[in-house]
Amino acid sequence: WFALHTQSLTMVKMGVLSAITVAAAVKSPADREQQWADFKAEFARNYAGADEETRFQAFMQNMDLVDDMQARNPLAEFGFTEMSDLTEEELIPYTQGYDATQSPCPGLSHSCCELPVSLLATDLAHAPDSIDWRQNGAVTEVKDQGSCGSCWAFAAAGAVEGAWGAAGHTLKDVAVQEFVSCNEDDLGCSGGRVDTTLRWLARERSGNAVTEASYPYDSASGSAPPCNDKSCWAISAAATDDWCTNNCRNVVPNCPPALCSCEGVNPHIKIAATVTKKGCQDLPADEDQLAAQLAQTGPFAIAINAGPWTGYKGGIMTDCPQGSVSHGVVAVGYGTDTVDGNATKYWLVKNSWGKSFEI
Repeated sequence: WFALHTQSLTMVKMGVLSAITVAAAVKSPADREQQWADFKAEFARNYAGADEETRFQAFMQNMDLVDDMQARNPLAEFGFTEMSDLTEEELIPYTQGYDATQSPCPGLSHSCCELPVSLLATDLAHAPDSIDWRQNGAVTEVKDQGSCGSCWAFAAAGAVEGAWGAAGHTLKDVAVQEFVSCNEDDLGCSGGRVDTTLRWLARERSGNAVTEASYPYDSASGSAPPCNDKSCWAISAAATDDWCTNNCRNVVPNCPPALCSCEGVNPHIKIAATVTKKGCQDLPADEDQLAAQLAQTGPFAIAINAGPWTGYKGGIMTDCPQGSVSHGVVAVGYGTDTVDGNATKYWLVKNSWGKSFEI
């Protein structure tokens, strides 16, 4: 499912997928040259030497995808975006950061979530016709992952924020960087998964997610700095949080109880949310059930194929080419729009490609 409102920034409305394929109209060289000129003017691009041709060829390839997606999706709008001059390789961190193929948990084939699906207690009959958690205190501002393949960490943070806010607590931004740098079950800017992240949060942080202000995001350049782990802290002026964390977490611990503590929550950092210590729960592959669950307990993480999204500008996306599940986002709402007299259901999704990219 795919689609969105243009004024919703990186929130995506996803409509029911269809299997209809429509041939795209072929643009003339003059049309492409004009698009290229318009793109450079809008995004203030000024290339040097051979880079102009490299960027133009990447732009041409991306515009071919735009034309195909526009033909498939008459209720949506596609065109050039600030990603349109990126090569296929440069787009990988944005569209392929979710590793759905790894099996990180011994004995489990597809998920690290440890709570059984049977624990769900959603009443389908009482699900509202629509919900938008942006209006109900469970969705923070859209973030920008940059060229780091950290969508999984942003999706995990959004799920934690959503569950916390939907439960009636004060909404705060969860630190994505802690997941990227400290979660040893995933691969930093080279990709990861939401289930492994939430399992790590439950087991290694007792369900406590720190605030973005405590641990700002620093991986937009595509690199992940070493973990600035504050899981242990000083209780004496003779030590520091860094010394305690490093020494108490060593293979051979040096953790004098008069100097350090690792029990509970570091009082020197701020907590954005405290979620279950039991980990996470897979949701059933049923759209009505998912909608009811979203309305009942708040936003949750999903994994999708985001390759077709790079040229999306607005409207309701109703048809996408099949592709691998390779990008993590957060479902934050659903509803129905009436277009040309026809009612079309959609999902509202929060992405992590920045506020200027309306998808």
